[in-house]
Amino acid sequence: MRNNQFPSVTTNKKEIKILLLTVLFSALLMSRFAWLTDFPAGFHIDEAGAGYDALSLARYGVDRYLKSWPLYLTNYGSGQSSLYAFLCAGLFRLFGYSKFLLRLPAALGSVLVWAAGVRLSDRLFGKDSFYTVFTAFLIVICPYFVMSSRFAYDCNLMLGLSVVFLDALTDALQSEKQVCLKYFAAGVAGGILLYSYALSYIILPLFLLLSLIYLLRIRAFSLKGWICMAVPLFLLALPLLLIQVINLTDLPEMKIGIFTLTKLDRYRGAEIGRPTVEKILRMKDALLVGDDLTFDSLPGFPNLLKPSLILLPLGFFRGLVRLMENLKRGGGRPDKASRRPGNLDNTGMQEISKKPSPELLRPLITLWFLAVVSFEYCINALTYTLNPAFFAAAFLITEAVEGLPLIAGPVMQKYFPKAWEDEGRRSKIRKRVLLGTLGCISCLYLAYGIRFAAFYFGTFRESGELQEYFVSDMSPAFRFIERAGVPAETVYCSDPPIGYLLTTEVSPYEIEDPSDFAYHTTASFRNITFASVGGVDNTACYVFKPGLFPELCDELLASGFVRQSFPECDLYYYPSLTGGN
Repeated sequence: MRNNQFPSVTTNKKEIKILLLTVLFSALLMSRFAWLTDFPAGFHIDEAGAGYDALSLARYGVDRYLKSWPLYLTNYGSGQSSLYAFLCAGLFRLFGYSKFLLRLPAALGSVLVWAAGVRLSDRLFGKDSFYTVFTAFLIVICPYFVMSSRFAYDCNLMLGLSVVFLDALTDALQSEKQVCLKYFAAGVAGGILLYSYALSYIILPLFLLLSLIYLLRIRAFSLKGWICMAVPLFLLALPLLLIQVINLTDLPEMKIGIFTLTKLDRYRGAEIGRPTVEKILRMKDALLVGDDLTFDSLPGFPNLLKPSLILLPLGFFRGLVRLMENLKRGGGRPDKASRRPGNLDNTGMQEISKKPSPELLRPLITLWFLAVVSFEYCINALTYTLNPAFFAAAFLITEAVEGLPLIAGPVMQKYFPKAWEDEGRRSKIRKRVLLGTLGCISCLYLAYGIRFAAFYFGTFRESGELQEYFVSDMSPAFRFIERAGVPAETVYCSDPPIGYLLTTEVSPYEIEDPSDFAYHTTASFRNITFASVGGVDNTACYVFKPGLFPELCDELLASGFVRQSFPECDLYYYPSLTGGN
């Protein structure tokens, strides 16, 4: 009878939590998919490269170098991870090429970060905790999560897939049923992760080593489980290991079935060096504030918003303290109930079936963060190279927010001893402090997030500015030349050729030497000269980014050329080439 009269607080909390998560998910979808085709304007050079390789794979089964399904793309000579292009190739095969489909895996990858992040946070903070909502909130509004989801940058897939891997691993660690299957799933997730970004070749093994040491110490290690995880992980990693051997030795390029093990023109292993103070400071700035690349971060808007400049270091410190305390305690000795007589591994050693508590598993997120930043100390870090650290950073910020109300205990004990002695009053005050802290910090983040969104989706988007390392979509100008029958002997194009190859859907078999089409060099194809402007020539056309080469543009207009404007480029042609029209 009492239960019917007084609805449980837990039920109310669950309903509120579901409502908040629904609102956040709606905001997530709007911020990731609105204006996805048009903003950012143009194509990042690596986005266009992956897109053209994907289009070639979808139609011909080869990339632009005529290599059959390469497991590591050549791109401009120094390589590019293949997973993003493979996903796009599947979409292009089914629906044809479009810029929306090219960017769709990036947007869906951000949804994956959010969904897997909610699952993982629920597991580690507790299903009734509102800290899961706060972590989900950070993923929705923080600039890096928004900006990285809006263009087809292959390496950004590592962020979402790393969260999936961590979620699968912690799920396996906490499971008592279908344990081997869940460890196997974690191994598959880790193996797929390796195809998202080459930095994972070092970060993932480093994390596995650190987590192995930690799990052995807290007595949460399962030999059978790790074997089940290792098998699919090793099988998926093996082709990539062979690619490294091929590029470190004189072995030739080879194939496994339809897949090519790529031999690169330039192997980038030499970019890894010893840590220096300069690299450490660069990494700190790239993570907390941003870098000079406006497709990654914007001046005045830190990657995780201004409150995180304080909260992330606090959360990292709290995570380290928890890690050291757990290592010191060793997880405690299991009781008799946690040992099952038949649960023996092949060595005769008895395994512990008692699943570790969330408090024991939280340091795995700290270890992942440590693995990423430790490696980044060895390279010239940029914001996008740090992408696998950002979910862990959001989690650590939430850890800091969770720890702030703990300060209320000593304050109450010192200044309000009577209230502290009364258990009922103490509990009520703690809840109020907790909700008040969470509410105030959420409002602060919301204010900064709204300011960022207003600028990014307002002023910055409406400017139509092409960011550094972006090329224009000039296909409307080339279609106009074809439709109008402009018999230009030469077309001078200010952009490198990769955008033209993608948007006009050129067959890779028409390209004699793709290495001549590097994004920073002059190249010729058909009657088009790319990355070159030429002089004033009445028999030529000129296709430029708006505002580029203003003196030459004025000279062309003064010489009688006509300007035809398109969203991302301007076409200059002499009227006589179109019969005076």
